[in-house]
Order: sequence, then C-alpha cells, then structure tokens
Amino acid sequence: MRTGGRESATTHGHAFRNEQTRTYKSWGNMKSRCFDPKSTAYERYGARGITVCERWLFYENFLADMGECPEGLTIERRDNNGNYEPSNCYWATTRQQNNNNRRTTFLEFDGERKSLSYWADHCGIAQKTLRSRIFELGWTVERALTTPPPSDTHCPHGHAWTEENTAYTKIRGKYTTRFCRTCDPLRAREK
Repeated sequence: MRTGGRESATTHGHAFRNEQTRTYKSWGNMKSRCFDPKSTAYERYGARGITVCERWLFYENFLADMGECPEGLTIERRDNNGNYEPSNCYWATTRQQNNNNRRTTFLEFDGERKSLSYWADHCGIAQKTLRSRIFELGWTVERALTTPPPSDTHCPHGHAWTEENTAYTKIRGKYTTRFCRTCDPLRAREK
C-alpha cells in the first residue's frame, strides 16, 4: 500500500514510521496502558487487571469494530472496571470521560443513574450548589434536583432575601457572605 508517495510498512495504512493516525495512536495507547508496566498509566489500568480483549490485539480487528476515531474524541469504557472490548467501548468526548471515572459521584433520580455534573447541567443548578444540598445540608436527591437554583431574590432554600431575613458574615470589619436567618437561626443570633 502506498501512503503519501511512500510504501507503507503496514497493510492497514494507519502507521508509517513516525506518522500514525488518531485511531492507531489510540489503539497503541490502550495496549500500553494495559500491558506495559513502564507506562505512566499502567497503575490505573493493567495493574488493576484491566486488559484488552484478544480480538483487539490486532489493529485490523480494533478498526473494524470501532471505526475511525472522530476528531476530538478518544476511546472510553462504559464500565471503568471492565476491559477494552467491543461491548464496553465507544468514542467519547473529554466531558463524557470526565463524567465516567472512578471519582465521579453518581446520583439516581427518576430511574436514571447519571453523574452529579450531568444532573447539575440538566437541571440548571451549579455543581457546587447541588453538592452542598446533598452532602452538607442532607437533602434528598429529589429535593436537591427539583428545588430551583438560588437567585438574587431568594436563598438556596427558597426563602426571600428580605431585610429581616438577611444577615451578613463580617470578616475584618467588612461584610462578606450573606446568609438566610430562617435557614441558619443559630448563626443569625451570633451576629
């Protein structure tokens, strides 16, 4: 096979000397993560027992199953504890990958299990607010997702920011953070 006026060293035409396609690089990096103890990613993959299916040890099979890697995407595993194999892999965006790793916090709501960042975007609530509602305030997932986000007129719990209901934290003589007297009556008494 000829590639760019040169004879290719491979039958698939995806690698020639120092030139490799995105798909070929992805395949090589996948194998390196799983099989090469010198790889910086080996501890997170091969050392955990994650491997590449036998079929995908051959590039032609990987290419036939996955197709060309689209621009801006990389290989992703649906199950982070699962192997690289056709039923567990797809081409994903960086955002999709960030929503699917071992550190991702998942929430189940309305029969769907999605990442906290997915639900925050979907419901129009800041991730920080959603985390706070669930993990600091102890709200149920349903309440956290269905309560409108805080606004300039109401606190995160829906109480109006009125003169009687609003207090401020003072640091070095300056007012900084406002808080709701209804939500935090103990702190309001301290001021």
